[in-house]
Amino acid sequence: MRGASNVIAALVNRRAAAAGRRWMRSPGKVAQSMFLEMDGNKDGVVTMQDVEGYLQLNPSVSNTACDVQLAKRLKGSTVRPAKARNALRFEDVGAAVKNNTAGTSDDAFFISAQTNTAGIADGIGGWKKYGVDAGLYAQALMQKTRDLLESGAMSTWAAPLQLLEVAYQQTRVAGSATVCLVALRGTALQVCNVGDCQLCLFRDGRLLLRSDVLKHSAGKPYQIAVNCGDVPGDADLFSFPARDGDVVLLGSDGLFNNVTEQYLAELTAHPRRTPIYSAQAVAEDIVDAAHANSVLPSGDPDDITCVILRLGTDVKSTT
Repeated sequence: MRGASNVIAALVNRRAAAAGRRWMRSPGKVAQSMFLEMDGNKDGVVTMQDVEGYLQLNPSVSNTACDVQLAKRLKGSTVRPAKARNALRFEDVGAAVKNNTAGTSDDAFFISAQTNTAGIADGIGGWKKYGVDAGLYAQALMQKTRDLLESGAMSTWAAPLQLLEVAYQQTRVAGSATVCLVALRGTALQVCNVGDCQLCLFRDGRLLLRSDVLKHSAGKPYQIAVNCGDVPGDADLFSFPARDGDVVLLGSDGLFNNVTEQYLAELTAHPRRTPIYSAQAVAEDIVDAAHANSVLPSGDPDDITCVILRLGTDVKSTT
């Protein structure tokens, strides 16, 4: 119930702060009691729609706009107890990067297998004309996001938007970046995307889902930065039910501009227990192909990053 408690406790504490008082009971106990009341189907699952409905029926708990905004920002999230049955996990992961620019890559990524969360960011190259390494902001943002999860500073059930907002506030490096985060929570894939990095979900060799590109105009994707640009609240948020054996791909625009969806589907369709086609091998093959195409006259000579996440049943959740 810890994952649910953290989100609900945030709602409780916001209302308590607005009223200028403290709750007599600990937030944890209040949140657990609220969880049981919100769980209308008694199935151990509370959605943000349940939270919003509860707040409307209980104005003494919350009648402030900030609570409604928090619920809206977490739209599509599913709050589950920590031991949800039949939960999924990152069973096999891999990543590969190839540069088409001098020096270090403008792209960055992280994979946190222990928290079933991953992300990719692409530093905006325009900063180079101001003497700023375009990759530094992307690297710092991804490292901060991972640290928040694995250090225990944030719940391992935190939604991607929550993670991005805190990491954004704590990353004080010059630059800007597009970013896509994905978190596997129970059996739900939660996605937060700003800009032109993208996520694809493949099942049985077929593309089921591809996130949208967010851009202001041609060549001007949404991007987050310190004190300028877009903000995490501008992100495209969605949740999608995943299955055992699904393959999630995260890629920078340099990847998607140089390979086709059909090629990606074919590469991710290989049986997961074939050693030669591990997630790492798939990521490397995809990046090699994209890089080969990028140097052709018709290619896009951009940095290329690919993250592969193969999903499997979390054995611990079924015991």
